[in-house]
Amino acid sequence: MYRYALLLFLGASPLLAVAQSSLSVTPAYAYITEQQPHGAFVLRNEGTSSVEVVARALYGVIESDAAGQGTRIALGKAGAMGDLAQRLTFFPERLILEPGGERYVRYLVREVETLSSGASVALMHYEMLERAALPQDQIPAVATALSVVYSLVAPLVLIKGHGAPRLEARVLSLEDSTLSVLLHNTSAFPFVGGVSLYSEEARLGRTEAAIYTHRRLEIPLEELPRGSPLTLRFDASYTGLSADAKSRMLLPAPLAISP
Repeated sequence: MYRYALLLFLGASPLLAVAQSSLSVTPAYAYITEQQPHGAFVLRNEGTSSVEVVARALYGVIESDAAGQGTRIALGKAGAMGDLAQRLTFFPERLILEPGGERYVRYLVREVETLSSGASVALMHYEMLERAALPQDQIPAVATALSVVYSLVAPLVLIKGHGAPRLEARVLSLEDSTLSVLLHNTSAFPFVGGVSLYSEEARLGRTEAAIYTHRRLEIPLEELPRGSPLTLRFDASYTGLSADAKSRMLLPAPLAISP
């Protein structure tokens, strides 16, 4: 579940009004196949004020790079993966959520038979507009000025056919019991699962990731490697991934690395 919370303090005493907004989306991401090219996201307002939500589908991915500045949303590109946003029908596109209220945003992918083998992706972008509650003697013009826009993103990925991602790895650093590694995917199939560092047959650490194009991973290590050959190994264990989608994304071969 993704959740965004915002606390607003408006004006000054005695015209102080406080409103808190918190919007969540479940699931935080969705992987579907041509066998069932539809589903729904659930939006819930867990705050104390009403919010207006506008939904859009955008072509792009979530990725990161060697700079280590965290993940970012890259729009208009997704490596070798197709554009799902152009084939996506969803409803509603705009809705009002009262405090404690929830609504389904249902989606359907059209003409899946013409999609290429591999992954096609879209980012479901939910933009939340809050208009904070105001004292009765505050003028409407001020209310407009105090509107705040907040947004959250949920990736939607359709997997067609079967295939394995092609991954390349570059070690960025090995310090403070953490391995930083940049993984680059050049295929139309994403990697979604676990990444483990092995020294011979001993596993030193593991993390989970979804790698569409490139992703910087920080793998916490239980112990530091002692000069033996190091290998990155991959598994298909990932929270919320359906059995059908998991069976279509084959595991990449282990990668030998040098710190």
